[in-house]
Amino acid sequence: MRKINAVHVAIAGLLAFSLFGATMIGTAHARMGDGCDYGGKGAEHHGMFSGRMAKRLGLSDAQREQIDAIMRARADGVRAKVKELRTVREELHGYATSTTFDPAKVKAAADRQAALMSDLTVSRVTAFNQAYKLLTDEQKHKLADWKDRHEAGHGDDHDADAAPGK
Repeated sequence: MRKINAVHVAIAGLLAFSLFGATMIGTAHARMGDGCDYGGKGAEHHGMFSGRMAKRLGLSDAQREQIDAIMRARADGVRAKVKELRTVREELHGYATSTTFDPAKVKAAADRQAALMSDLTVSRVTAFNQAYKLLTDEQKHKLADWKDRHEAGHGDDHDADAAPGK
């Protein structure tokens, strides 16, 4: 009987850890939807090609307007998916703290969460690609240079203009 209890405790611990990880991923993605995707809090500063990045790339007013239109066009869909993602996250949390456990329900909720995250990612990458196509060759080179410096650790959102080579 003691071995069975230890196995149950191990399985429960593994499940809790997995659920915590899935919830944290969902939370991070939901926050991205509110803050970094367009239309939520902080979009002014964190939206793609806005704020410092727009200045860094030297976007024209026409480019900014076109990019804003791209982001506005997807904002309602993003908000709806983020809201649904939060609901699924709460559902998963409920399963984790329930006295009864149904793996099929957890799997179904986890699958919905994965599908929502996939949809949000496709939407974000599609919008980025549409905005990228509006850039001039010079702006694309500036963006690539910034990305290279950023990934190499020589610049971040706050000091990329001061990075070596500027």
